[in-house]
Amino acid sequence: MLGAAVRRCSVAAAAVARTSPRGLLHPTPAPGPTAGEVCYHYEMKRFYAIKSQKGLRFLDEAIQGQVKELWRGYPRGLKFAVAIQSIRCYSHGSHETDEEFDARWVTYFNKPDIDAWELRKGMNTLVGYDLVPEPKIIDAALRACRRLNDFASAVRILEVVKDKAGPHKEIYPYVIQELRPTLNELGISTPEELGLDKV
Repeated sequence: MLGAAVRRCSVAAAAVARTSPRGLLHPTPAPGPTAGEVCYHYEMKRFYAIKSQKGLRFLDEAIQGQVKELWRGYPRGLKFAVAIQSIRCYSHGSHETDEEFDARWVTYFNKPDIDAWELRKGMNTLVGYDLVPEPKIIDAALRACRRLNDFASAVRILEVVKDKAGPHKEIYPYVIQELRPTLNELGISTPEELGLDKV
């Protein structure tokens, strides 16, 4: 098994050496191992360490030699970048409360210079969450549609809210009831008033 692991290391090293990120016209020193290759080597090392203490010394030297050989050709700046990337991948941020979430989206849609692309991007992102947006977020989005004179997007937002409510039939009427003053003020019709629910 050790021979197979060492063969895999040398095959991986040869494959990495053949490829160049810049192409054939600009040859560079062979890049070092990927983060996955380094992890694989250390996983193999751990597996054999559990198997027997005696084999650990031999395996330790063999794997360290292979990793050093692969790592030697790797440019210094890229080694540092890989280390930073692995740190970022494993970091955990703080959780956002419901109030902070609502405030963030209301602020997003209340931007005075929001354009149609940002409006659609924001709605697509918001729809991607596993929730029905609060009426105050929808209110801000409808007002952004009105600032852009985009009646179709306003109606589409209401359709999306109905779709996100899913089988919970009480959510959509509640949202429309909460938004009724805004809908009347902005002159926006619901999909039901336009007959789009029957199409």
